[in-house]
Amino acid sequence: MKSILAIFLIGLSIFSFGQDTKKVKNKISKDKYEVFYVLKSDGKIKQGFYELYEQKKVIVSGYYKLNQKDSIWTEYKYSKDKISQGKFLDNQKTGEWIYYHSHSSEEQISAKGYYLNGKRINLWEFYNNDGELIQTFDFNTYSLNTLVDSVEEKSAILITNGKYKGLMYVDEIPTYKNGDSDYFKFLAKNLVFPVKAKINGIQGKVYTSFIISETGEVSNFKIVKSAHEILDKEALRVLKLTNGKWTPATFENETVSVRNITPLSFILR
Repeated sequence: MKSILAIFLIGLSIFSFGQDTKKVKNKISKDKYEVFYVLKSDGKIKQGFYELYEQKKVIVSGYYKLNQKDSIWTEYKYSKDKISQGKFLDNQKTGEWIYYHSHSSEEQISAKGYYLNGKRINLWEFYNNDGELIQTFDFNTYSLNTLVDSVEEKSAILITNGKYKGLMYVDEIPTYKNGDSDYFKFLAKNLVFPVKAKINGIQGKVYTSFIISETGEVSNFKIVKSAHEILDKEALRVLKLTNGKWTPATFENETVSVRNITPLSFILR
């Protein structure tokens, strides 16, 4: 009898969902749109499944309950591998969340831990691209434990100030203000292959590091891996021109200062 009642209630719930909501498709940009449901009685209140598409592929899926994010939410790469997954309750992250490296060829965990009321709690684990546990951070005591040597050389991200100093993970990495395509155009326009290097057949890849502050300013330029002093000098010159053109990294809803490692290639053709 209980089983029959449960089936009846589920059926009633589905029927009610179909009757009380309507489907909406909202175009955000040329390549991006979202599909969701709203209450028929109030078109401003989302209720039910939600999907965000880019280039006709799902990049975010989840569920709304009376306009609040609820239940499992997942962010995807174009390959359908996950970038992040966890639960929302009353529009706030809760319980265990897992984040994945967005540039790996498969689902490789980058961080995992627990949320309470939208804030990280207890011990979190952070991994590099090889699946190696490199750091843990206790969000109750703000204590960091780095588990491998020379960790700075293994990542482009190093938080350098505040209570998260030394943590090699952020929620949003720093971005060039007008996007990657504008950044590449800037480099193509301003990066000059030194004449002396051409004459002497000097080429290679220069790895530079610099700080992008919590206000987007750049400083502390260094050569991490040199190709040649002539090429090093040109790489530093161009990157210094990007000052003020960066949107800073964020972590736990704070803007943070990070160390950015950038490779620039000089190839003779």
